[in-house]
Amino acid sequence: MNIDYLIEQIFLYPRPFVLTGAGISTESGIPDFRGSGGLWEKVDPMETFSAWAFKDHPERLYQHAREVFGFILKAQPNAGHKVLGEWQRKRIIGPIVTQNIDNLHQKGGAFFVYEVHGHVRTATCSRCHKTTKNMESIIRDLEKGIKVPLCSCGGVLKPDVILFGDAMPYDYMYSVKMADIYSALPQMIIVVGSSLAVSPINSLPLSFDKFSIINNSPTMLDRQADIIINGLTGEVLSEMHRKILSLNGGQELKPLPAGFIPGRLFNIVAEFYRNSLKTAKTGEYQKIVKFDISLLENLFSFYIKEGRQQELEYYLVETYLSEIEKIKQELGKNFRFLKPDNSYLLKYLYKLLESLNKAVFAYARQHNASEKVLEELVMQFLGTAGLYEYLKNLAKDKRKDGVSSMVDAVEKFAYARGLAINRELALKDF
Repeated sequence: MNIDYLIEQIFLYPRPFVLTGAGISTESGIPDFRGSGGLWEKVDPMETFSAWAFKDHPERLYQHAREVFGFILKAQPNAGHKVLGEWQRKRIIGPIVTQNIDNLHQKGGAFFVYEVHGHVRTATCSRCHKTTKNMESIIRDLEKGIKVPLCSCGGVLKPDVILFGDAMPYDYMYSVKMADIYSALPQMIIVVGSSLAVSPINSLPLSFDKFSIINNSPTMLDRQADIIINGLTGEVLSEMHRKILSLNGGQELKPLPAGFIPGRLFNIVAEFYRNSLKTAKTGEYQKIVKFDISLLENLFSFYIKEGRQQELEYYLVETYLSEIEKIKQELGKNFRFLKPDNSYLLKYLYKLLESLNKAVFAYARQHNASEKVLEELVMQFLGTAGLYEYLKNLAKDKRKDGVSSMVDAVEKFAYARGLAINRELALKDF
């Protein structure tokens, strides 16, 4: 039941963030450093894997690096990594924030990953900070008897992982900033394979309106979670993927259109309706609900008439149409369009557009920004802008707003960055 409910929530809060921990990688043979038989049972991390220990005795870390880092580099993604990678490519989930240093999300097909504890792919000179060397090359040097790899300037090469006592990396700050940008509307995060015992990243789920946990053991935040699914992450995620495929008629998934968020739209209206029942202005607010439901019915009817590219899209639209009908029965049959300024849906969709617009430019300022992620963020903004304009036309709302200016600015940015974006087609991708 929890699996079915979590799938339902994912589409009501589209493209949720995902936070992963060691639990997702243990199924690839990488032991949890803190768990039974883990590295911290063999060595004192403060004497070996801390910033101050590395400064005075870097050879202690490299004494274990050949075995530990070498093993991690050879590890392969498991079913959990592959499912999350598939979901991200198909626009079912958003950014993956990982505490792991193993690069397995990227190997599993994910392209938008924040590594908040660093990674073992490379090492950087601790003196000049300019020289970066491949970790596989460093391990070969260690196998030749070199105890501490050095830069040409004489500085010690430090693995690009976060040691105890190190400041958090840019990826941590970027992930927190991105989560904050998306907070204009209720957003969701799914915790996968983390005990949520390591700070400061364990506080990230608390900044989301809803969060779910998939883990094989209790976590520090179980009491605050909306959904808890106990089990091995690979098994749970694989079962969820099978259920999503069944909703798609058993066919492999295609990417959802960039602006296709029927669950978000329904959720906005349904939440407003539920809240309206608790206020003294219930009658006035329910008139707004009727107006917005009329907009959604027109949009969803357009979706069905126009034709969709896969069964999952039909399933979602028909599901929310059914839920709309339930609200209509509660409200009565007197539906009519009101003044455009009474649309709660358009108001909050505009807020979402502002968030998506900010996300494009905030991500572009990140020092390690990926062109592929930028293209995806631009597509999500433009697709949602096209959706907004479609609904605005349905509402016969002719008021000027900032959407055209935002679209122009994003198109100009995309052109300057050489992104492969067709504005006209992107605006229709909903």
